[in-house]
Amino acid sequence: PNERKKKKGKRKKGKEKEGKREKKYRFEREKEQRKKKEKEEEKNGIKKKEEEKEKEEKSFEIRSRKMSKLSNLFHTIFFIQLITSCMNIEQPRERKEGEKKRGKEGRKEGRKNRIGGKTTSIKAKRRSRRSGKRRIRRRSRRSRRREKEEKEEESKTLVSSQASYRRTLVTESDVRSASRILLVTHGP
Repeated sequence: PNERKKKKGKRKKGKEKEGKREKKYRFEREKEQRKKKEKEEEKNGIKKKEEEKEKEEKSFEIRSRKMSKLSNLFHTIFFIQLITSCMNIEQPRERKEGEKKRGKEGRKEGRKNRIGGKTTSIKAKRRSRRSGKRRIRRRSRRSRRREKEEKEEESKTLVSSQASYRRTLVTESDVRSASRILLVTHGP
């Protein structure tokens, strides 16, 4: 019986030792895996940063190209305008017979003939101003009249209410006269 116990004990010790070794190996493996992951993450982070920088640089280059194209376009337009204004290349378009004048010229003609056109004549403007002033005056007169009538109505109502109040009031003189009448008729 003693031998069996010893054997069992040895077996337990051996199993425990193997378990400890396995734990150590596992721990070391996990450490190595963590380190690898960290390294990969660092590499990925660096790559991402580099990619972002490259994207920004590319977008900046594209913007600068577009801006340079735009500026070149504006410069060319400006120089063309300068050259045309200096050389007086622009000539008025010839109208066909029966074609109406448009824009400024048509309006000018309308002013001269006092017909149509967007801008009205000076006399018409004066008339409209006068009529506007008249309207304003009429409105102000009406409002004044209304205010006066309202005030008069209020004063009338006040006066009538005061008169009725006075009628109902019994003054000291009324009391004296009543007491005299009583004394005379009924005696002391």
